[in-house]
Amino acid sequence: MADMTLSIAFIGMGVMGRPMAGHLVAAGHRVTAYLLHGAPDDAQGLDLIREASIEYGWAVEMAVVAKIWRAGCIIRARLLDRIHNEYAAQSLTTLLEAKSVAEDLGKVQTPWRTVVIGALKAGLPVPGFSSALAYYDSIRAPRLNAALTQ
Repeated sequence: MADMTLSIAFIGMGVMGRPMAGHLVAAGHRVTAYLLHGAPDDAQGLDLIREASIEYGWAVEMAVVAKIWRAGCIIRARLLDRIHNEYAAQSLTTLLEAKSVAEDLGKVQTPWRTVVIGALKAGLPVPGFSSALAYYDSIRAPRLNAALTQ
């Protein structure tokens, strides 16, 4: 009988990912977990709110926005507590500047890139992962190729 053990990669060990990965391990499969969270997506949304606040003179406090999101979030993600604490503790241009967030994303960027590249090579669309990665790279880059077009 052929070995039916699979090697499976999981991105996210949240409310749904952890039990699913556990069932796969219990069934004898090899599971690799990448703990990529939504910080780049959340940062991008928060950055848009911050920019609009500046442009329209709204005086929005980003820590308060994170607190409101946390209170009304269906999942009530622990990440929203962290976002609130980071904005409350310091003046950030973007959440990705926060030391703890930058360190965590730095640790997972290689597997994150591997997953995006693998999906693209297989012809699988991963717009959330790839656009979040592009945004992450654009925030970290001191100078981008758009500077060449000016």
